Amino acid sequence: MLTCQMRVASDCAVKFDFDSTLCTSAGPEEIEAIVKEVEIVSESAAIVHIDAGARAGQLDFLPGQYAHVQVPGTDEWRSYSFACKPNDGNQLQFLIRLLPQGVMSDYLRDRAQPGDKLRLKAPLGAFYLHKVTRPLILVAGGTGLAAFLGMLDEMAADPARCPLPVTLFYGVTQVVDLCEMERIQKYAEQLPNFSYHSIVMKASEGWQGPVGVVTDLFEEHHFNGGEVDAYLCGPPPMVDAVKGWLDQREMDNSDVHYEKFSAS
Repeated sequence: MLTCQMRVASDCAVKFDFDSTLCTSAGPEEIEAIVKEVEIVSESAAIVHIDAGARAGQLDFLPGQYAHVQVPGTDEWRSYSFACKPNDGNQLQFLIRLLPQGVMSDYLRDRAQPGDKLRLKAPLGAFYLHKVTRPLILVAGGTGLAAFLGMLDEMAADPARCPLPVTLFYGVTQVVDLCEMERIQKYAEQLPNFSYHSIVMKASEGWQGPVGVVTDLFEEHHFNGGEVDAYLCGPPPMVDAVKGWLDQREMDNSDVHYEKFSAS
């Protein structure tokens, strides 16, 4: 309904969901960078460290946003969430899904070398951490974890910014797909109100944790009586399943923000 046709009959809150470009000092720009290191952490994921230190001044982005990245040696571009917070040296990190065949996946597996030049267009996207006023629920599927690593980096650097409970739910296909678990454990040490839960769809020998999909981890007490801010990031089926789970509950006093990852 058009707001000019509305008559307020009780107390209400009106939210204006502005694009995140209004929250940073400048819009997207193209910058030169080099590959520092590529860690192939599993058959399906790689952590890519990028040095954009040649840029004058700090690259201004909001954790949760993404960059458009040129695949070295090609004219192809792909989009990936920053897996870090902004920093003075512009040392950037991406957690990238590896496909059986893909322009970026093939490059990372077969040809990537430290010193390779690439270009970035950033910052982009409207998925970012808003002002924290309620407990946070973070739901990551696969490399959708990347956006939350940046958000948690920011919270860990200033714990006073987030005095409320933060719960991360992290679901992957196989145990080997669980990435950055030591880093996540450090967040638990740095943020007194942070907790996390992980689940795999296909158990392997030695795995003693939960088996299933990420919504199997949810319990009613995690959701503060329906008053939380939920952030979802991962494959479209996961995001849709979580949204469906939330829609079936009384969540009128909650906000849901999401970013869907598509394979490319």
